[in-house]
Amino acid sequence: MTDQGAGPGAVRTPSARDAGARPLLVVGVLALAVTAFGLITSLTFPALPHLQREFDTDQATITWVVTAYLASSAVLTPVLGRVGDVVGRERLLIGCLVVLTAGSLLAALAPSVEVLILARVVQGAGGGVLPLSYAIVREHVPADRGPAAVGLISSLMGVSSAVGIVIGGPIIDSLGYEYLFWIPLAATAIAATVAVVVIPRRQGRTGEPVPFVAAGLFGIGMVSGLIALNQSARWGWLSAEVLGLLLLCVLGFAGQWAIDRRRPATAFMDLALLRRRAVAVGHVVGFLVGFGMYASFAFVAPMLQAPVSGHGFGASTSVAGLLMLPCAVASFAGGIVAPHLARPLGTRPLIVVACAVAALGMAGIALSSGSRTTFVVSYTVLGLGLGVAIVCLTNHLLDTVPSSQLAAVAGMNANLRVVGGAVGTALLAAVVTASAASGDPYLAGFLVLAGGLVVAALAATGLPRPAIASEQSDTTNDRITLEI
Repeated sequence: MTDQGAGPGAVRTPSARDAGARPLLVVGVLALAVTAFGLITSLTFPALPHLQREFDTDQATITWVVTAYLASSAVLTPVLGRVGDVVGRERLLIGCLVVLTAGSLLAALAPSVEVLILARVVQGAGGGVLPLSYAIVREHVPADRGPAAVGLISSLMGVSSAVGIVIGGPIIDSLGYEYLFWIPLAATAIAATVAVVVIPRRQGRTGEPVPFVAAGLFGIGMVSGLIALNQSARWGWLSAEVLGLLLLCVLGFAGQWAIDRRRPATAFMDLALLRRRAVAVGHVVGFLVGFGMYASFAFVAPMLQAPVSGHGFGASTSVAGLLMLPCAVASFAGGIVAPHLARPLGTRPLIVVACAVAALGMAGIALSSGSRTTFVVSYTVLGLGLGVAIVCLTNHLLDTVPSSQLAAVAGMNANLRVVGGAVGTALLAAVVTASAASGDPYLAGFLVLAGGLVVAALAATGLPRPAIASEQSDTTNDRITLEI
């Protein structure tokens, strides 16, 4: 497909290369890829105690199975989104699926915890699947159906991540921990194979260099910052390790920023684009949504399984998973209906309301005080709000950036949600620890997360109305008229 216009809503018609495209098949392949990626993200969370025993290691080491994956994914999600905008998103998506498959194979066969951690770093390359999928949808699906397709993909990412937490334990008990990796391996291998056949490949922007140096410096800044946040509770905020990592984080981002300012035409991060209110405010909202979402995911399961005497619910692993399942269902439903609600109401008002609803649900969790009914209702409300907010925010951004930056901007927003989650998790851990001796350790922590979502709702009021970006490419533009 050739691009003439600037934005995702620009008029496009099928070129010869696109003539065999089938939007329904394209969306189906992307849905399978994103579902597998969501499972890979979360299946190992409930498995950490089992993996610790299996590999005869300590808790500090086994947590790197999660930390290494999150750091790798957080770095590579925006990097691969930007690279895909240059070299071709469809080809890079297939490459990401192949790497995901290889990482899952290595994890399933890992003879030691060190190899397992390495495999998780390789799996982190799958982070490119999400922003590339968003951009591919906007290129191969009719403009009037693009937002709904984005909603489906975003919802599947959320629900598969939540389902992974629920089914991880039963998979280990019935099949063995290796199947935490064999199952998504099969899905990514199938998705890669079918993608080769059904997704038309576009040529990249010939002659445009990939900003590897700036991307590398961004990666250094991101990895060092995330590790500092993740290990701050263990090492201490004023420890030499944390301070050194934070210094390296600042130097990495400063170096990337300086290079991008010197070479704006081939920048890793388009600084002019970041100055647009839609993008800047959208990234702030994404950070704040991640602040509440990922931190709550990290602490809900421990709260449910904590003894009632410790202000928990005394639930078993299986019961805790069932109590969390309605949130996943609500998040999926919210993502599906959000694009249809946005047509008459607009994305900006929906984002504001959705963040406020999510804040209400988070506050309900804080006040649930061992009541399972209150928790389930509150967690369901939280999931509904988050599902609507993320889908509407993604569509809002895709509607306001040039077609040449679709995957890069979507990847950066997903990255900022992860970073926000890392900040929220570190802060929540500190609050829970400080509150443990004085009363309910979870009350103050979840109220802090609810406050973050209130700030997200307030920030979202600053989003402008979507406007199609005005960027002309060197090629003729076409309108997709294919039926889904």
